[in-house]
Amino acid sequence: MTTVAVGTRAAVRRAADAAPVGGLWARTDLALVVGANAVGLVLIVVGWLGSSDALTLNAGVDWLKVGIVGVIFAGVCNGLFLLRGRRAVGLARRAVLGVPRDRRAVVVEDEVALVARPGSRRVHRPTCPMVAGKPVEAVAAVGDLTPCELCRPGVAG
Repeated sequence: MTTVAVGTRAAVRRAADAAPVGGLWARTDLALVVGANAVGLVLIVVGWLGSSDALTLNAGVDWLKVGIVGVIFAGVCNGLFLLRGRRAVGLARRAVLGVPRDRRAVVVEDEVALVARPGSRRVHRPTCPMVAGKPVEAVAAVGDLTPCELCRPGVAG
């Protein structure tokens, strides 16, 4: 049986240190997204008020364009904000799981032993967090078992 300790307190501390001070996002990120949404809202309101006072269709369409620019501006800024949060989650996940930042730097052994839980249809590497601390049996080959999506046995690097 193989037992691997994953998720130790030191790994959790490393993940907390890697995350920005305000959780997923830093305070400057929050301030920027609030400011960008305020600018987008002002553009939407200006476009709405301008189009409601327009006497011709062409003038109303021009003001409508201002509102559309506000919606697009706020949407792009919110998307960038969410991408920063997704990046912080990915960095914290890597710190907890101990995954190196550059996967190409991983040294792959020629003979990697594979393990599976008794009665399971998935095969894992011995260091996979999905089988950490659980009873496992050595498997000679993948055969008709499904490879784990997390540790990806049989994939180099």
